Amino acid sequence: MGVPARERARADRRPRRRLRRVVRVESSRHCRQVSVPDRRVQIVARMGVGYDSVDVAACTANGVILTNTPDGVRRPVATSILLLILALSHKLLTKDRITRAGRWAETTMHMGVGLTGKTVGSIGLGNIGSELFRLLAPLNLVHIAHDPYSKREDAEKLRVRLTDKDTVLRESDFVCVNTPLTPETRHMIGERELSHMKPTAYLINTARGSIVEEKALHAALAGRRIAGAALDVFEQEPIGAAHPFVGLDDVILTPHSICWTDEFFRNNAESAFRSVVAVARGETPTFVVNRDVLKRTPVP
Repeated sequence: MGVPARERARADRRPRRRLRRVVRVESSRHCRQVSVPDRRVQIVARMGVGYDSVDVAACTANGVILTNTPDGVRRPVATSILLLILALSHKLLTKDRITRAGRWAETTMHMGVGLTGKTVGSIGLGNIGSELFRLLAPLNLVHIAHDPYSKREDAEKLRVRLTDKDTVLRESDFVCVNTPLTPETRHMIGERELSHMKPTAYLINTARGSIVEEKALHAALAGRRIAGAALDVFEQEPIGAAHPFVGLDDVILTPHSICWTDEFFRNNAESAFRSVVAVARGETPTFVVNRDVLKRTPVP
């Protein structure tokens, strides 16, 4: 069936902009290397929410729009954090390990922890942190968070009490790191911060490895000063078999891919391509990271 003449005419009148180059930017390549003086690169559409691997200043200086996909990662990452909370509280990996080894008699030595009334604290109450608390709503947990940029009224809608970072660390049974890596957040959780945590508490980091000081965390885990951790991210990636965390039995380790599902890749691809299409149409994408670039290089 052909396109009606009226629709063809409307489409013909729509302003169009031909993208002259689409580039896949590796983390080791800077925007200044691909955005040559002829300005053929117009957009870097990052699939994912973090952009610490992209030279944002170079993008802005070269008039390149940088976008990310917070709408694509929100649910997959939040469900992954819920998964890790459940796995830690029920000692899932330990019970799997003793079953495979035929150590059935040790069952009573590895009692899990019920979640009712427990406190989940988030360092960060943005896109992913907020979605996490929505998922946790039916579980009768206490919700607290530290985020200096979050509005109190938004937190109240999620039944989250905003407080300072040290209070989150002291009161939480599960501390979840949900903040981007910036100069402000690099190593924001170190020896002092970990010393505030309960000996029965768990740390979950699915954000960026460098937000937590790994040496301090390893010391806290090895000394049994906290109950355990779940880590999807590390200061240097990939890690090898000799990494200090590998020898610990109270840590869940995943290769920066805990949220990788069909939903994750579909959502991110769709979001990234919506940004590319918006620029091609002469529109401003929804999720622009370096919004200053719009002031100097408006999308025609």
